[in-house]
Amino acid sequence: SAVWHAGGCVVLDQRQEKFEHFFRQPITSTLLVPTTLKALLKASVASGLSTREFELGITAGFLPLGLAENAVRQLTKKIVIHYSSTELGTSALHSNFTGLDDLHWMTPGDDRAPQVVDDNGVECFVGQEGELRVQTTDIDSTFYLDDAETSAKFFRDGFFYPGDMAVKRADGRIRILGRTVDVLNMHGTKVAVAPLEEKIQRQLRVEEVCLFSGLNDHGLEELVVAIQADDQPQQSDLEVVHQEFMSFDKVRFVVLKEFPRADTGMRKTQRAVLRKHVFLEIGAH
Repeated sequence: SAVWHAGGCVVLDQRQEKFEHFFRQPITSTLLVPTTLKALLKASVASGLSTREFELGITAGFLPLGLAENAVRQLTKKIVIHYSSTELGTSALHSNFTGLDDLHWMTPGDDRAPQVVDDNGVECFVGQEGELRVQTTDIDSTFYLDDAETSAKFFRDGFFYPGDMAVKRADGRIRILGRTVDVLNMHGTKVAVAPLEEKIQRQLRVEEVCLFSGLNDHGLEELVVAIQADDQPQQSDLEVVHQEFMSFDKVRFVVLKEFPRADTGMRKTQRAVLRKHVFLEIGAH
């Protein structure tokens, strides 16, 4: 995890055929995002070559159950799911994939002390949703260069706040619920939702739209389109919206007469409350 201290060699293969030569190398470990895992599986089928001896790490986005099961059948049984960020030198959370439960719930790393805290920075009790924070170590970043304001927001009191909602269960494992800010994580790429919501609102001619993504209880990466409207939009119009989000395993529409709103004068939509209402409930297993 700190190769720059001990010396090492990194080989970058920048050929267009990303995985054509993958199985010809004595691979012991590799780290991929879900979209590149799909490409690797396709290359495995095309080449007829495979190995079951290497460790396959997955990061930067939810891993759908079907994709994980295909990787076990075609590639390797040693699949490790990581939750981390570029600011951290090692993974904050991980799980060794054996089934659906491991896609949802991850274990803190040996050198980590991730916490789920409320708005006041107090640790949440088991089952209470809050914001994730990770205690930093001597190989982590502790500030952003020439950006004191952003540094103060994300690095506080010896912790890094990656900007995700989470929940902890009794055995200490943690589940990531989604972003605290208004972005979608589309297979590892953070996309601002405001322009998308505005576009859909115009398409459907409804009062308001909110988008949420996450992993549902069937292990599928799901996009929930929450719609505030008095009447159900036309199915043909919903199909048009659906086509724009084909990268998600499942797209679900929820129509409400009124979104939950703050009691203040602005009456802003309470997105965290709405997400909890419309998204699939966290499994108790």
